[in-house]
Amino acid sequence: MFIKKILVTLSVISFTISCTPINQNSDILNKNSLIKTNVVDSNNSSDVMKKLNDILNKSGKISDEDINISVYSSVANTVVGINSTIVEKGFFRQNVVKGSGSGVVVSKKGHILTNYHVVNNATKLQVVLSNKKAYTAKMLGGDENNDVALIKIEAPESEFAVATLGDSSKINIGQKVLAIGSPYGLSGTLTTGIISSLNRKLPTDDGQVLDGIIQTDAAINPGNSGGPLINSKGEIIGINTAIFSPNGGSVGIGFAIPINKIKDILKDVDI
Repeated sequence: MFIKKILVTLSVISFTISCTPINQNSDILNKNSLIKTNVVDSNNSSDVMKKLNDILNKSGKISDEDINISVYSSVANTVVGINSTIVEKGFFRQNVVKGSGSGVVVSKKGHILTNYHVVNNATKLQVVLSNKKAYTAKMLGGDENNDVALIKIEAPESEFAVATLGDSSKINIGQKVLAIGSPYGLSGTLTTGIISSLNRKLPTDDGQVLDGIIQTDAAINPGNSGGPLINSKGEIIGINTAIFSPNGGSVGIGFAIPINKIKDILKDVDI
């Protein structure tokens, strides 16, 4: 599995992203556009609070472990693995490069939210659901400047569990967060931590700067890009996008795009 490691180099320390850039030629939108307002299901709700209330009623207390288990059991089936294939044509031969990332299901119609850098330049995209079923995906559009993209697979609605999008304007430094994704291809991996800081600026390799970024110490590694950052209610509050690392692995400095920024993009674009 090929992993693109350098997003931005700062002296000898680099931001690391989790997958090979990919791009699909069919149905591509303007690079600064994403999806229309009614793509995301708005009537879904997390059942985490119900589970925690049941635990509280039975035992009289809620532990950190209870939160971890409740969130994971409610959200893990909304998270997918994304495998990409890029065919690089040389003068004498073709070079096939493979990469991997994560995504999160946002509608029963098969719409999946991920990072732009996960799906840019792909000749082939494959999505693996939490039940291990694999489907070919197509890219609908993306916003390169905010590292957000939408892809879609065709599958029965019964195959999809849909994530609940939270409100990133209400998050605070010190708040518990969880990340689910496919680091190094290990699907369904859960890590936990806190929000370490807010409103970070994250430079990109094309000279742009992502602003308003969430910083977390939840372990994020290559393959986590495009996966969700989740609050203790089971709501998606961000999409994991990069880490700050001297060695390519997690050192407790990860970054996520706030979900409200992504919601704003969803409102503005039509397909």
